[in-house]
Amino acid sequence: MNTAPLITLWLFWRFIPVLPSQMPARIIKASSDHIKVAPLGKGTFLNCVYSGNPAPEVYWTKNGKRLDNKCAFCVHKVQHYYRKSTLRVTPYRDTDFGGYKCRARNKLGFGDITIKLEEDKSQNLSTVAAIVMVIGSVLLLLLIAIICHATKRRKHLEAKDETRYYTQKCYR
Repeated sequence: MNTAPLITLWLFWRFIPVLPSQMPARIIKASSDHIKVAPLGKGTFLNCVYSGNPAPEVYWTKNGKRLDNKCAFCVHKVQHYYRKSTLRVTPYRDTDFGGYKCRARNKLGFGDITIKLEEDKSQNLSTVAAIVMVIGSVLLLLLIAIICHATKRRKHLEAKDETRYYTQKCYR
């Protein structure tokens, strides 16, 4: 197989002059230094700022599958603003966490970046701690009520015994 024409074609396309106003698509920056943390069930935003001329096509993927905006109550919502793409993610399951890729491409090239969404377990722990505190408080109040009732009953019985003692002595 003669590879010379392929190499020539590659060199031609690789070093073809690009007009000054044209730029290959690229990602300028992403949110949160490529890692974003969110609690289960709470929405968060992943942002991707891009550039390129002609204007690039920008899309998001997860596990190689392209995410779109076709349903009303999706886990993922994509919004595009001027040179910024935002993916709203509401993780309801563990599988909703992981790597999300933002890709920008035009006829001159492409750029992409992966933002990792991790579960914020501290929110889950604070919820558990709050539940434990409420249950503990209720049990403590119940224990105090039982002790107060037992003390009151004992005093009442002691007072009854004293009355019976004095009553018996007087009538003998």
